[in-house]
Formats: sequence, C-alpha cells, structure tokens
Amino acid sequence: MKRITREHVVAGADRLVPRQAALTVELGEVFCMETETCGQPVIYTPDDCLLDRFVERRETGPVYINGVKAGDAVRLDILNIEVTGHASGARRDGYMDFYEIKGSAAIGPGGLSVPVEPMIGVICFTPEKPEDVLHDLADVGGNLDYRDICAPNSICLTARRDGGLLYAGDLHAHQGWGEWLGVGLECAGIVTLRAGIENTYISQRPVVIKKNAFSCIASRKTYGEAVLTALGDAAAILQRMTGASYEESLTYCRLTGNGMNGQMWHIQYPRGLSGDKPETDMPYTVGIEIPTAKLCKLRT
Repeated sequence: MKRITREHVVAGADRLVPRQAALTVELGEVFCMETETCGQPVIYTPDDCLLDRFVERRETGPVYINGVKAGDAVRLDILNIEVTGHASGARRDGYMDFYEIKGSAAIGPGGLSVPVEPMIGVICFTPEKPEDVLHDLADVGGNLDYRDICAPNSICLTARRDGGLLYAGDLHAHQGWGEWLGVGLECAGIVTLRAGIENTYISQRPVVIKKNAFSCIASRKTYGEAVLTALGDAAAILQRMTGASYEESLTYCRLTGNGMNGQMWHIQYPRGLSGDKPETDMPYTVGIEIPTAKLCKLRT
C-alpha cells in the first residue's frame, strides 16, 4: 500500500499554491497519509504538551490522484483512522492538557475520559487561487473540524486542479460539534483513504456521505450565509437524486435537515466570552445533514 509519511508536511500559505506531489495514486487505489498533531509532530509524553514546544499546524501532502481533472467531484472513502501516540487538549498557562490514549479511551485531567473517536480536522484540495481561502477555510475544504469526517464515512471534494493535490491533517481523537475550545483532542495518526469519481453527491463545496444521510458543508463569513449555502447545495443534490424540482427539494431539506456545526469556536470572540481575545473574521462552518433512508424507500 502506498504511503505518504509525515516528513511531507506543509504549513500555512504554502498549501494554497500548487506544489510538487509527494505521492501519486490511482483512482480506486487504497493509500495512507501519516499526519502530525496540531502543536507537536507526535504527543508521546506530558512534556510534549508544553507550549514552548508548540509548532504551528502542518498538513501532509500533496497527493496527486491520477485520472482526476479540474472540475471533477472526487469521493474520498475514509477506510480507517489510527491514532499515533497520545493527545493534547485545552491550552492553559504554558501547557496543553495531556490526554493518555489507553485502548478505546482518552484519559485527561482529573481522570475524566472520553471515547477515542478519531476524525480528520483538515482535508482539502489545492485551491485555484490563494485568495479563495479565508483563514484556512474554502469551498475546496480546509480546517473544517466537522466531526463526521471519519471512518466509515466518505467526503466529496471538487478538484480545482488536475490531480486534486490533496492534503490532510489536524486529526482529533475526540471532538464535539463545533470545537468550542478552539481545539479538539489533537493527535497524530494514519489515515487510510480511497479516491473515486463521484456522480451523485456533486457540489462545489464539501459533502459528507454516511450510510443513511449526506451532509453539505459550507464555510461563510456569517452563520446565516453558511446555513443557506449548505441548504441550497443539499437541495441541488436531492433534485438530482429524485427528479423533483429544486423548490420541492429545498422544501424537503428544510423539513428534514439537521444543522451540524463545524469550525465554530471563534463565535465567542464578538460576544466577549474570551476576555482578551480580539474579534475575528474567520468564517463559520455549517453542515446540513439530510436523511436518505426513507427517501430511498419511497423511490423504490
């Protein structure tokens, strides 16, 4: 199985411009991506959580997917996510909380534990233009922090360049809807993926596919704009699936859809909940999840 190691990590703005592929894979081929922890390459001991060792987040890539052309909708099946080492949590005076990964549990301060449910915080293609990206979020993906980007689900992204030039990283061993602390349980790991061309869940923005639902994800400067954009994307997909009109599909999505927050912790800034934190223009990320189990039965 082909693998791109965490030696091939790229930080910040360097991901916004085309770079030489560190790995080339074929459509339908299973491959692995090793990722770093946000803050440290890998958390092995509590000392790795000291803030004086902090390293800005870096993602692994790029991966060139042979057969993908600019404009293609690409389905990335998330086959497995394996956590490497331990995890870090909330930032405090000079350190981050250390969480010991012990079997299926992550054990933190006071012995309080959460289940290990690994997810991908950052996954994206290289954008067409760097200015399309605002604070690491864009229609090609980015720092979505959307907890359903996990195995055994799939995520669909539309390529802006031939080969896609895929990046992934910022794994979380656990996270609620919204990442309200500004961090999840940050961890390193190994993500196993398989890429294919998608013909149904086509959108200019990310789409997560689950067994009985799909979610359209949008990142926008206002929460309302993110919700309405994601709803519109979901209605367009439903229209393609059912043959119903766009308005009929939109009504169905409004009736059945569930709003799920992705990257959202900065919502506290303008409301003064952080005290010393400034306001930010970072976008809000929202997913609208549409159930499909009953819909599929009606179609039969």
